[in-house]
Amino acid sequence: MSAVHFGDIDAPLDMVFLHATGFNGQAYSQLLAPLAHEMDLHIAALDLRGHGHTDLPADPDALVNWHGISDDVCAFLKAYAPNPVVIAGHSFGAVVSFLVAKSAPQNIRALVSFDPVTMPPVSRLMLSTKAGRESAKKRFPLARNAGRRRAHFDSFDAAFERYKGRGTFKGVPDAVLRDYISGGFKTANTGGVELTCAPAWEQATFVSQGHSIFKAAKSAPDYRKVIYAGKFTPSWPATRAYMKSVIGRNNVEFHKERAHFFPFHDDQFTRGFLKDALKSSCKSSSESTPSPKPNGP
Repeated sequence: MSAVHFGDIDAPLDMVFLHATGFNGQAYSQLLAPLAHEMDLHIAALDLRGHGHTDLPADPDALVNWHGISDDVCAFLKAYAPNPVVIAGHSFGAVVSFLVAKSAPQNIRALVSFDPVTMPPVSRLMLSTKAGRESAKKRFPLARNAGRRRAHFDSFDAAFERYKGRGTFKGVPDAVLRDYISGGFKTANTGGVELTCAPAWEQATFVSQGHSIFKAAKSAPDYRKVIYAGKFTPSWPATRAYMKSVIGRNNVEFHKERAHFFPFHDDQFTRGFLKDALKSSCKSSSESTPSPKPNGP
């Protein structure tokens, strides 16, 4: 697994951050680097399987849910996190954060989930079948467009110019886009650069919903916070209401004026939630017996 580290990298990990579908850990540098510096932290932003510079096997036909992605993160925590960490994520990564907290509660002291994919049961049921996933690849706009993404460009700069001000990256600061491209492209053997997240894998990730965020949320740590956006959000009023019933309405916020990619558009707003999680959970963490520092990933 590949990870981008911020702050005091010789100290034990304080936080692990998980990215959205099709993105990578480096894309969140403008969000996480200032936080690590301000609070003297060690933060790792992972490249999940099939994304960024992680080179674990990624077979789109074998992807049916996100439990395997969660298992990868649990293995990372077991190897490199001697103390419980704050886990946070965006979209796809926000869901995986809940799955990790359920599977490895001993490794998690707090959880922050930014606009997680929260689908109605009927949609998840349809996508739990191969026929349903294949249909969604053709009918679900996000998945259909992901499968058609251009995978090769002449250079990193050419990719930057193609993405700047368009689609997902409309209004995103240039520095964020540069970070995304640095982590999301690699030099191609045939010349130029190519996506590190293959279009077929990104598409498969969108439609592989054979897991339940709600079941996982029942095992969330005492400090858990979900922040939903109101625009282009992968959630519905009914699913947001159900999340409130599972983890407590005071632990769920809905910001209708925010769009799904608010961690890129407003890093200060987003960092505020991460700071609260770190501060609110540090007392219980400090009361536990510290483990020796690891040698490092």
